[in-house]
Amino acid sequence: MAISSTKRKPIPKLTKAEVDVANLCSKALWYGIDFETGKNQTSDASLLETFATQFYQYHKNKTPLRPPIMELEVRELIRVCRVYVLYRGLAGMDFKKGISAIYKEIYDTYKDVIREGYRGTPQVDGANCLKVLSDGIVKKKGDNRLNLSSRILFFLIPDLMIFNMNKKVSTEFGLPKRPHHHYFDFYDLFAKGLKTNQTLLNKFRLPRDDLNELTFQTWDKVRQTDWWQRRVLDIAILIKLNLAKPNSNLTKLIEDKLKQKK
Repeated sequence: MAISSTKRKPIPKLTKAEVDVANLCSKALWYGIDFETGKNQTSDASLLETFATQFYQYHKNKTPLRPPIMELEVRELIRVCRVYVLYRGLAGMDFKKGISAIYKEIYDTYKDVIREGYRGTPQVDGANCLKVLSDGIVKKKGDNRLNLSSRILFFLIPDLMIFNMNKKVSTEFGLPKRPHHHYFDFYDLFAKGLKTNQTLLNKFRLPRDDLNELTFQTWDKVRQTDWWQRRVLDIAILIKLNLAKPNSNLTKLIEDKLKQKK
């Protein structure tokens, strides 16, 4: 459902300082540090190992996703992303049906993307997959889990243009409050924001897996996508809108964590 362009505000061109801070925060998440509190948590690298590695293995040898992936590990994803309100909706979800949607429809889009390019624009293909998973994961027709589905797909299929949906972010940029009214517009908004800030964002690369939490094959696949640039943009916008505040000690926290590993 598109809305009037006069109401919608674009993602602005970010400053180098804003992007630098967002990149540092993203590195903290990569190494398992909450960039606001400084506390340890499940790392982004570990989440990619949980989700993307399984998906890539399915693509390679058709090994099915482990049954718990859409329940136990989704619970962990909710906790790490700090979207606790989504816990209340777990009772209305059918994880087996969600996995079936990944196999039957989303996987076909993924195959097309890696073989022939996008069916439409990258953001439209991403939004279509988002809707498929959301419809697949709910028990009741008409319900949606778009916000949660965006986070699952972000870590499950890094190759697709998936953005983490956020209600507060959407309203700040003039989009409707309810996700099912704005998810296409949200993806278009962030795809254009990615392009607007492409020069600065492309200076950053996926960090090394210094904590050995991710298989090299998955790390190498993610490295070849724009997953890291999308991650940095996501955090940059949260900070710019005062929806998140970086810990002032992040650089030292990252250094200390890497030293402990060594």
